[in-house]
Amino acid sequence: MPTRWAIPPTDAPAACRYSRVRTAMIRSSALSSSPASAAIPRILGPLRAPPRRRAAPPRRPFRGNVPEVERLEANMKAADAAVRDGDAEQYAALVHEFHDLIVVGADNGKLEAHYRTLMNQLAYARLVRTSPSRPGRLDESDDEHHRVLNLIQAKDGDGAERVMREHVRMSHPALMAGMDERRA
Repeated sequence: MPTRWAIPPTDAPAACRYSRVRTAMIRSSALSSSPASAAIPRILGPLRAPPRRRAAPPRRPFRGNVPEVERLEANMKAADAAVRDGDAEQYAALVHEFHDLIVVGADNGKLEAHYRTLMNQLAYARLVRTSPSRPGRLDESDDEHHRVLNLIQAKDGDGAERVMREHVRMSHPALMAGMDERRA
């Protein structure tokens, strides 16, 4: 409610003084002894004070060494072995774990809930198995995961996000080609 509405009209308009405070006209009466007149200094005080900066939300404490990064490193070693052996099924399971570790390591409950919802709605296991089964895609996918891990280790979140988006974009044509082959 604007301040000017909080002050009742006075009986003596000639005794009123108007002042401009932060683009609002405030009327105060020298003759009025109403409680509203006594409240004028209390009302005007905050209006005359310079605006305070809104406090930023508290930052989460630094987590130190994030255990998911160590698990990502172990996952990548196992994925490298699966790529060397040409084991697309094992690699697909490791890809699922890799993506899951990234989401859990982000320490973002909303992101994790959204990710879980999407994975439940999609036939994710089938999608993950289809893309690496395309010729050459297994090695490319492994290289893309290594780049993401390197950026995460360097604490370059923006770079990791960019490379992860590129990874999804690069997987899309292979996925669509694999889906077309399965339909045929």
